[in-house]
Amino acid sequence: LCLQAEMQRAVFDRSIVDGYRTSKTEGIAVTALGRKLFAGTGDGSIVLYDCKPDTVGSTRFTCSVVDSIRKATKEKKPVADLMVVESWRALIGIVDGVVTAFDSQYSQSLGAVTEQKGSHCYSVNEQSRFLVLANKKKLYQYAWQAPGFVPIREYNLADTPKSLLCVRNGVIIGYRKHYECLDLITGNATRILDVEREHKMLIAEMAGNRFRPDAVLLSLGLQGVVLEMDKVLAGTSFAFGSTSEERLEWAGLPVFCSVLLPFIVSGLADSVEIHDLGSLLPLQRITISALGQHEPSFCSSVVELSNNNTQQFGFICNGEELSVLKMIPIAKQVEELSARGLHEDAISLHALCAADAPEYVRGVDINRIHVTCAIALQEKGDYDKAVKHYIDGNAEFVSVIRSFPELVPPSMHAAFNVQPSAQKKAPTSVAPLQRAATAVVHFCDYHRPKMIKRAQRAEHLKELGILDSSMNSLSSGTNSSALYYGTGLGGSKGAAGALPMHSASVSTTAPSKEDDEDDYITDPDEELRRAQLLDTVLLFALVNCQPSRRNATVQLLSSHNYCQVETCSVLLASQGNPFTEALLWLYRSHNLHSRVLDALKEDKSVAVGGWSKDQFYTWSADYLRWLWYHEGDPQLPRMALAALKPLLEYDAELGLSVLLCRPAVSSTSGGAAAHPSIASLNKASFGGKGLTVSEVLRFLASANPSPHAPVRKAVPFGSATGTTGGAAVSASFSKYSSLAGSAAVHAVVAATPLVSGHALGVVFLECIVNSGEAPANMHDEFVQLLVTGLKQLPASAQESDPEVRALAANYHRKLQAFLLSSVDYHPNRVIKLLPRSYLRERALVRSRQGEHQSVLGTYVHQLHDLRLAEWYCDRIHTAFLMFTGRQNSTSSGHSSTNMPSSGLLGAIGSSNNTSSNNLHMHNTAAAQVPVRRDEGIISGLREAGDIYLILFRVLLMGREEWEDEENRGGGADDAQSESNNGSVTSGSFSSAVDRDREREKEREREAAEEGIDEEGVAEADWTTEQGLEIVVSLAERYYDRVDAAQFLELLPTDMPLASLLRYFKIVLEYGSAKKRNLQIIHQLLRVREVQIRTNNV
Repeated sequence: LCLQAEMQRAVFDRSIVDGYRTSKTEGIAVTALGRKLFAGTGDGSIVLYDCKPDTVGSTRFTCSVVDSIRKATKEKKPVADLMVVESWRALIGIVDGVVTAFDSQYSQSLGAVTEQKGSHCYSVNEQSRFLVLANKKKLYQYAWQAPGFVPIREYNLADTPKSLLCVRNGVIIGYRKHYECLDLITGNATRILDVEREHKMLIAEMAGNRFRPDAVLLSLGLQGVVLEMDKVLAGTSFAFGSTSEERLEWAGLPVFCSVLLPFIVSGLADSVEIHDLGSLLPLQRITISALGQHEPSFCSSVVELSNNNTQQFGFICNGEELSVLKMIPIAKQVEELSARGLHEDAISLHALCAADAPEYVRGVDINRIHVTCAIALQEKGDYDKAVKHYIDGNAEFVSVIRSFPELVPPSMHAAFNVQPSAQKKAPTSVAPLQRAATAVVHFCDYHRPKMIKRAQRAEHLKELGILDSSMNSLSSGTNSSALYYGTGLGGSKGAAGALPMHSASVSTTAPSKEDDEDDYITDPDEELRRAQLLDTVLLFALVNCQPSRRNATVQLLSSHNYCQVETCSVLLASQGNPFTEALLWLYRSHNLHSRVLDALKEDKSVAVGGWSKDQFYTWSADYLRWLWYHEGDPQLPRMALAALKPLLEYDAELGLSVLLCRPAVSSTSGGAAAHPSIASLNKASFGGKGLTVSEVLRFLASANPSPHAPVRKAVPFGSATGTTGGAAVSASFSKYSSLAGSAAVHAVVAATPLVSGHALGVVFLECIVNSGEAPANMHDEFVQLLVTGLKQLPASAQESDPEVRALAANYHRKLQAFLLSSVDYHPNRVIKLLPRSYLRERALVRSRQGEHQSVLGTYVHQLHDLRLAEWYCDRIHTAFLMFTGRQNSTSSGHSSTNMPSSGLLGAIGSSNNTSSNNLHMHNTAAAQVPVRRDEGIISGLREAGDIYLILFRVLLMGREEWEDEENRGGGADDAQSESNNGSVTSGSFSSAVDRDREREKEREREAAEEGIDEEGVAEADWTTEQGLEIVVSLAERYYDRVDAAQFLELLPTDMPLASLLRYFKIVLEYGSAKKRNLQIIHQLLRVREVQIRTNNV
């Protein structure tokens, strides 16, 4: 009774077939177009009928006997399991216990599997051309090769099967109380399902549809279970009653089951039941006459009607009477269901047929049914399902938004004809509004990619000056089509730096030719208005969700959007601290940067429920960085610099990253900006368009950075409020592209104590200089900045304050390393900036001027560092060979054995001097500083070894003699350095040199009184005997670099020959070895010449 009550509607009409005269029918089969019907009887005969409908659209059929394919036999064994295989053009059945095939067109016998007499069931897979049959506890596999079967393999079974279904490379077998899957490739069998009650085990294959993939229906008695085909073939074991399965129910034990799209037709002893293929619910039950000695048999076919149309029919025979089941047209069923208010049932029925049998639903306006269903669901408050049907029904966007007036700001009601809700909002309406907001978010997310793309194309059309009147007059040719689509116009302004949206990403490419006519833009202004409505309503919906979707709101506003600024800003401001970031992004995405900077205050943004202090400053750094590198509006970098001071004073390293690390995308777009990340850098631009370096340095000097930077946890950048920012200090530079590489910039910042505004300027200018693209005047400015910084540090503080002492040492190291590595500064200018007490620094500059005697005299007589003098000679010797192209002509091997092991930078600092102002050898683990091409450092040298002769000459001089000669040659420059120190460059710190000259002179006087120089090296002089010993020792070491005759000319005439015996021995041995080498080379060349002449002959 319950099952009868569930029967919903009629889907088939039944009628008796006139002219059917075959009694004791055991099975029937029909060809594809229903023209031929075969009837197998209980006495072994097979009768062929010709059947056709009476009239067009009629449910009545008539049939007439054509021929008897097979006569009755003496054994009178029934013909069982008749079926027609169209692609094989064969009628197959079990005749006298043998699987036999007949030609379905000419009714001739094609062959039989006679060796398997006694077969009781079989199954055919038409695609793989396999036939499997069961004979007792054996399963045999055959391949169809017309006109017969070819044996392939046999399998042992656990029991005698009752039913078979051959699918793909497997066979599903029904035994008495369980089902099994046999793999035809491996031969492995897997038990898949147990059955409590023994019955006729039915197996039906179900093709995949929108509700489920390919599946198989297994009978369990009064119930059937649908299992996924892939899982069954994979050997998955199922338990009946599990929650993952689908089931249908029968009123009695079924005797046959077949799929007749879009229904399942099942035969009982006295009736036929129809189930919906999608929901498996029972739809109709058709009563038939029951004959106890015969089970009903069934077959189906697409029948060709007299009007050249086709329709699905089913034929059922109870043994004596043949009936036809004609499917009521699906289009008619869909319309009737919709008219009864069963919209979802109508949509489901349409979906089942739309893919595999579209001709069944031709003429049905399914979009109208979807919209009608959506309206009904919305009235019930089921907003999620309603929106789904609006989307499936391609409902017009504005018309749907009108049905949610509470989510449309009042300022837009008149423009889009939105009618306010008739009922007054009550407190109980909050929950429905939140549900409606969630549904509207989904609806807007679906439409946004296409509508934003159209709005962007509309912007381009307006920029080109193409208005409505001119567009309407254009022809529909190829050129106008490309113009409508926006082909070749490129991306929109705001899309260049847009973040991925929370919905589908918006593409700026032109649509394909398959796009429908809706993609044509006829009114750009209307497209922009619709886009503004979409983004504004989407924002209102996101805010009104429960809980509010802050992350999605930030993502929307940080991308290119069309939100109505005034309306949305009021909404976001009313939400309080949690939506501070969203409000800032709203202003930023619409180029309202003055509003952003007005709101970007710590006291306004850092609060409970909003940003932490660290998140606030991280977001600020990202935004100011975007402004600083903006290449369009020159006012934006100036605004960024003016707003940078609080960030510098909170975290100097993070603040410097604004000036030194570029965003990932170009900052020329007028729309929303993207978060920066590592990207290729255009080194020709240092950011700060319209600002000079001097302006930046003056600004940095006015900052007062905190000596203790905050320690922050590394939080992924770009997340929503509550997690935005928070990148660790060490990641301030590694996340972005920087002027000289992120690692190099971070190393510069990490090595410099950022304790003053002057230190900030030093780091900023150093990074620009290290980029390799800075002009020469910036190199001079950097030297002046370091010197001024050193003079601004009180001498007393350098001794008592560790931070000041560390900063002074850092400045000295930077200055010496820079003078050693850079070839872009002007030596004549820089030498005037350096105080006379800066011996090492002045020596490096003199080196670039080619004043080698002055440099070596400084190292020998003032710094008393012979190893430093040797390092210098080796450096100049190497440079001379490299610049003159003779680097490989000598192989002394001294450059590595005689130099300090820690590299050239380490050699600048004396091993006997531990002053913090020097570059110590143990602090330079980096590679040696390369000798960059600078012709000035080898000027005045005729040969590479001349530099050693200069060293010998300096060593043989007394200190007084060297100083007299030095004063005669360089006194003018020093005097000019004393008098013109402040007028060398126009940099912002040049005047500081003049202000500190008196302080420098006072330091020199104090150092002279204490008997030590400024570098902390005690004064001592070389004696004549010591000088001679050192010169001879160096000559013995560098015998292959120094000309012997020139060396001997330097020595005093009263020099004892005994002290030169070892040198003579070394030189003679070297000369002999060199001569032998030349002789060997000469002989080898002669042999080579003979070989070449022989080959030529």
